[in-house]
Amino acid sequence: PPTATVEPSATSTGTMTPTITPIILISGGDVAREGTKLPEVEPITMENLDQLEELAQWGKGTLLDVGLNNDETQIVAATSIGIYWFDVETMEELNFVPYAFDEQVKDIKLSPSTHEYAYINKRDGVVTLVETRTGGELYTIERDNAKDLWFTPDGGQLFIWFDEILIWDIASQMWTGKNLPAVESIIFSTNGINFVANKFPDIYYFTGIDENKTLLLDIENLHRHPIAISDDGRYIALSSFLGASIQVYDTQRETIILD
Repeated sequence: PPTATVEPSATSTGTMTPTITPIILISGGDVAREGTKLPEVEPITMENLDQLEELAQWGKGTLLDVGLNNDETQIVAATSIGIYWFDVETMEELNFVPYAFDEQVKDIKLSPSTHEYAYINKRDGVVTLVETRTGGELYTIERDNAKDLWFTPDGGQLFIWFDEILIWDIASQMWTGKNLPAVESIIFSTNGINFVANKFPDIYYFTGIDENKTLLLDIENLHRHPIAISDDGRYIALSSFLGASIQVYDTQRETIILD
């Protein structure tokens, strides 16, 4: 009898799927397999802040103030992490001095010479003066709750905003005994005599510390703030708060001359 012939069926060749064991990178570059118990991580608290170490840094911090050195060959920039020096011509970074203090800072202002700077401690509002090149503390002014401060053009005095403006003599390390009503900003002319102060919505012009303040603008000119004053103190540039327009005020004629 005929013999049945069985054709062999095609054998399916399956594709092997590799088994992947996930891995996890842990501190130091070591590798842990899935299921490995990782070391316990301690939460960051005020008690263990001194154990933290910097791994990397990008950028130069937030710019807080900027000035020129005495011969105007270097730009000095105070940032949120320290003081930088740059060459005026090439903008090459020449030096960097990190802050020696570790408290939070409310504000930092460079003196006109950039030899020192003053900062306000955010926690208690105390003002401290620091030597710029070394980062060494010069002294602290023992009064708290300072809100802002301004160096005079010659760098000899600090106008400090508390509940009122008090004037500190840097060389003698004493209060001058003169004060001004509280204002939110002060801009000095380079002659060191005239300055303009702002306390919204009012703008005041001073012809000296001992002079009475003069109200510049009436109620029709609200929503302006001073942004510059001429070297001789005669002209004051005023800006709208959105920067949409500029006015120039003549302090001798007591009128707006450019609008």
